[in-house]
Amino acid sequence: MTSFQSTLGEEGEIADELAESQRAISIAEFFEKNKHMLGFDSGARGLVTAVKEAVDNALDATEEAGIKPDISIEIRESGDYYTLIVEDNGPGITREQVPKVFGKLLYGSRFHAREQSLTPTQTLLIRRDGDVTFTSIGDFCDSYLPADGPASAPIPVDANIEVPSFDRATHEMTWQPVTNAIRHRTDERVYRISTACGRTLEITGNHSLFSLSSDNETIEVNAGELSPGDSILAPKQLPMASESVDTSTTVDEKTQSSTGAQTQRINILEHIKPDDLKESAATFRIHEADQASLSSGGNHKSPSASLASSQLASSEVIASAGGQQIQSSADQRQSKGHTPGGDHHNNECLLIKSVCENDKMSTVADYTLEIVTPDGESSRLPVSVSIDNVFITSLVRYIATASTSDISPVSDSSVDYTTEESHNTVDRSFSDTMRPLDSVIPLICEDDGEIELPSFVFESDPKRQQQLLTQLYRYPEASNGRNAGDDTVTYTTTSATLARQLTTLWNMNGVVATTNTQTETSQSDEIENESAQTTIYEVSVDRAEIETDIAGSDSDCQQGDGDLCLVSVSSVEEIDAPSYVYDISVPGASGHDENFVTANDGAICVKNSRGQQGIGISAAVLYSQLTSGKPARITTRTQSSDTAQYFELIIDTDTNEPEVSADQERDPGAASLSPTHGTRIELEMEANMRARGQLRDYVKDTAVVNPHARITLDEPGLEEPRQYERVDGAELPAQTEEIRPHPHGVELGTLLKMLEATESYSVSGFLREEFTRVGSKTATKILDQFRDRHFGRALPMSAPETIPDNADGTDDEQVTSSLESIIEAAVVNKGASATTTFASRVAETVNQRSGTTQGELVGIVDTVAEDIEDEFETTFGTTVRENAVEAAWDVLTTDIDEDIYPLVADATSTQKDHETVRGVTDRIATKFADGSEPLRATRDAVREYVDRSADMIVSEEVSFGETARENVVDAVWTAMQTVDDELPAVKAVADDRNIASDLLEAMRLTDILAPPTDCLSPITADLVEAGLRKEFDADFYAAATRDAEVHGGDPFIVEAGIAYGGELEGGKISLLRFANRVPLVYQRGACATTDVIKSIGWRNYGLDQPGGSGMPNGPAVVMIHVASTNVPFTSESKDALANIPAIEDEIELAVREASRELKSYLNKRRSMQKRREKQDVLGRILPEMANKLADVTENDRPDIDNALARIMNNVSVERNVDNGSVTLTVQNYSDRQESPTLTDIVDSKPDTIPDEIEIVELEDEYFLTWEPVVDAGESATVTYEVPTGASFELDVDDVETEKLTIDA
Repeated sequence: MTSFQSTLGEEGEIADELAESQRAISIAEFFEKNKHMLGFDSGARGLVTAVKEAVDNALDATEEAGIKPDISIEIRESGDYYTLIVEDNGPGITREQVPKVFGKLLYGSRFHAREQSLTPTQTLLIRRDGDVTFTSIGDFCDSYLPADGPASAPIPVDANIEVPSFDRATHEMTWQPVTNAIRHRTDERVYRISTACGRTLEITGNHSLFSLSSDNETIEVNAGELSPGDSILAPKQLPMASESVDTSTTVDEKTQSSTGAQTQRINILEHIKPDDLKESAATFRIHEADQASLSSGGNHKSPSASLASSQLASSEVIASAGGQQIQSSADQRQSKGHTPGGDHHNNECLLIKSVCENDKMSTVADYTLEIVTPDGESSRLPVSVSIDNVFITSLVRYIATASTSDISPVSDSSVDYTTEESHNTVDRSFSDTMRPLDSVIPLICEDDGEIELPSFVFESDPKRQQQLLTQLYRYPEASNGRNAGDDTVTYTTTSATLARQLTTLWNMNGVVATTNTQTETSQSDEIENESAQTTIYEVSVDRAEIETDIAGSDSDCQQGDGDLCLVSVSSVEEIDAPSYVYDISVPGASGHDENFVTANDGAICVKNSRGQQGIGISAAVLYSQLTSGKPARITTRTQSSDTAQYFELIIDTDTNEPEVSADQERDPGAASLSPTHGTRIELEMEANMRARGQLRDYVKDTAVVNPHARITLDEPGLEEPRQYERVDGAELPAQTEEIRPHPHGVELGTLLKMLEATESYSVSGFLREEFTRVGSKTATKILDQFRDRHFGRALPMSAPETIPDNADGTDDEQVTSSLESIIEAAVVNKGASATTTFASRVAETVNQRSGTTQGELVGIVDTVAEDIEDEFETTFGTTVRENAVEAAWDVLTTDIDEDIYPLVADATSTQKDHETVRGVTDRIATKFADGSEPLRATRDAVREYVDRSADMIVSEEVSFGETARENVVDAVWTAMQTVDDELPAVKAVADDRNIASDLLEAMRLTDILAPPTDCLSPITADLVEAGLRKEFDADFYAAATRDAEVHGGDPFIVEAGIAYGGELEGGKISLLRFANRVPLVYQRGACATTDVIKSIGWRNYGLDQPGGSGMPNGPAVVMIHVASTNVPFTSESKDALANIPAIEDEIELAVREASRELKSYLNKRRSMQKRREKQDVLGRILPEMANKLADVTENDRPDIDNALARIMNNVSVERNVDNGSVTLTVQNYSDRQESPTLTDIVDSKPDTIPDEIEIVELEDEYFLTWEPVVDAGESATVTYEVPTGASFELDVDDVETEKLTIDA
């Protein structure tokens, strides 16, 4: 025993002392002691890794926001240290997130929840150029996004689109710009949240809403974690539509009324749709102002200025062009020559339809509007009318009657409104003649047949809004006797839009209304004996709100501070998920509030979020503070924010929490951040530039795989920064979608956690809801595998041909009669005829089957029994059926070995004699019969039966090897059938690791489609090649993108690219390695990519490879990119890919695919080189041969002008000039069609040119282009005229130089 061990034995408290000295450490403290694990193991490498993490995260931030990245990297010498500055033009980071993003390891979107979103039908309250409208978030976002698929897009600033948003610090609600529209595929549970005051919201479970902490601090709560009784924040006071907006575009003029309200005027025509005019029975005309009303030195007053609305309410008063009041009747109009529908003022009369369709409403604001009824009654009112008491009363009268006409009164109202003070009563009198406003108001209060408040109501003075609400709720038809009581007053309507508008209007005036929805069933007017359903919306407020000035009290909400209140959650219901869900980005007043309001049945505050950086950038911050002791300096500005946020912080390694030493708000001019939005981080660290090559390679490689990015690098020693421009036309990578786990990719621990967290009761529902690629059919296959492992399969038994006689052992009658008689004997007291028929049908069914399991036998008996019950009107109860099953099963299992013997015999070789086969069979049959559940076993149990049976008969003379045993197991298992026993519920599976293990194995054994690949972001072959072309000057480029494959349930895509020749350096090829668009700078020798490149026989593709293996020689660049949801790295530093066979195979196939193009190029180049050499030799010897032939034969020298072209099978191009006539001839001596492009450059303007020649003049030179198509063995000719003495230069394209002979 050692002294330490003896001490432990002597001192009983030593274990307690050791336990007290042990403690958990934070991830930050772990990193502090293990910097090398993340690539910060030296000054040189630490600087490169810090750049890598900062740039990677800048790319993530910009791409997620739909912004093409502009990234600046600057490295400065700062005494003994280096300062790294990385700046991007991304969306910026909200103020509260900055400390967490940069000061907390393992914080960020890469490690947790999916995107957050709303269903497409959720309603937004939007102010566009000052006009308030309601629109669904789906329609709004789709108007800025591509037609289909997940997407994100910025909202143009000049769109002037705003939504209500609250300041997290002050809780003040204001209109704030929308900066981005976002659409995601739905991959989460969706819930409908309902509140006690009737407000609803449909939202993904991980989307944040807001509540208050015990300290009244704003906190975020996930929708999926809410329960009835919880409280969430909602607007108590929505901002007025006119807040901070010049309303002159919609309101002509404002004057102060005696009641204190501002009198506003609206242009009626701006609120009428041309299509609505077609449906109106009245005729509308616009009349120009009467010139007589203009005095010589006076001002022109509009008709609206000279008439009060009270005059408009009278049917006998008409406003003339000059503002005079005149009595009007049909007789008077006839006496003045006015005919109904006629043109009263000739050219001064305009058609309202023409004005509206041509958007000329503002030009006729000072005109008058004439309304002519079908029977000829005519009246007028100004185009611009006042929103005063009479206008509000007329508006209320129409809204109240039109929006409640479809509602059946429940009872008479118990409240007598006639006793109210006169200024609160509603004028309900109707005259027999038409009022001008009564013809116009329906046109501005209806949209597609639904009654709604016109938009100008939301822009009007609060006093007018309150007057409208008060009168509307006092209207007798308003409640239809519903919910009328002492405390509340209710407005009922069948218009969903009107109900939504009322809750919003109350909210703008500081009142939280309650909305209740009911459905009424009534007799259909269209179809006899059919009922129709009508949805009734009841919007209720405290009675005090309409009896006194609106004060903002509400019984269904808890008062909060500022413009917010708490509303109670009444229910949380899971609903069917749509294909897509939506989100918008609203930075808010501070630039980091990130919230907006939905307005379905009342407003609720909703948070919008975007993902942030993860472990990498915070690790760089920690490395910086550990080596220099200096804090990180961060400047960030979100989109649409007027100010930037500046932070200085370090990481507390004991707690892994940020310590902020500076938190300042800075004006853009005072901030060091150069873009209008983005993030800048400055880190001072102990480093050196010995890894300058790796740093430049990283930046260059990043530019290769991110051709859509612009990157600038400035480092010590550079005369000017290095610029890596983006490829023209390169778009942002397609937005990826997170996917649910694939069944082949989970481990047992993960499965247990998923089982505990799911809300599904059944295993089938769990599989379909929690995993990707699992539908009903796939779930059934998995469940069958699960049953096989958990319950085992059943061995079917065939009916024996004969049944031995129990008395003497001799054979008795045939099986059908014997089985029938045995079943018949087991059934008693059911009548002879019914019993005989029952036994006969069961026996016949069993006899016709090749084999029957016990479960199938039970089903057969049940089916036959039910038929017999119907035929004979008797009952075959449970006991009778069980007796029949037992009797029949005893017959079927008489000779188990006879069913197993053929299986064993067929599975073993012919060398096994009958005795060996029989011996194994008998023992297997015994094992089956003696099992815990007879004739049922798992595959492992079958294997055990076979092994034990074989071991018992093996001897020196008898062998039964491993292959024979496995064949028998396969044969028996294949013959067995899956049982239909009821599977355990999810909770039972979660509580038992063995059962969960059976389910996991079943998932792995089932063939399942590969995961979807929209979660991946490949570069694509075209952009791989474009990136190589941008950064490498080579002669040849090729790229390949493989189809998606799966490893461990995770999809991955491999891409490869090759550049060859040109200005590339010789020696060993340059290998560029990437994972998810991130360059892998270090550990090349430990990377699977390198192993694959070395293993390829490059000589087959035309590259030199000494020894036939290893890295080939160039000049060439080979790049490999692996995109995956789970890239298998060799270490935490993520510098090398692990050797995974499936991934290595795809890397090899991708490289070979690109290399085949390289092989073709090199073969062709070598062929062309040989052709050039041959052509050069012929070019030298042909003239010598012609001369020698002339000397020998004493004849003229042979014409060899086209001999070289004919011998080489070239395309010959000749130019002949004869006194200004130029002839170009193309002779095709090759064996295929050629289409050369000839460009003759002439210094004099041609006199004449044929149609087939195109001419372009440039700087006193004339470019004549001819593009003939010449078949093999044929020629083409063209002629044009030029001045004598012109000079020429011929250029030929689209034919390889080695296959071209030019004589010009």
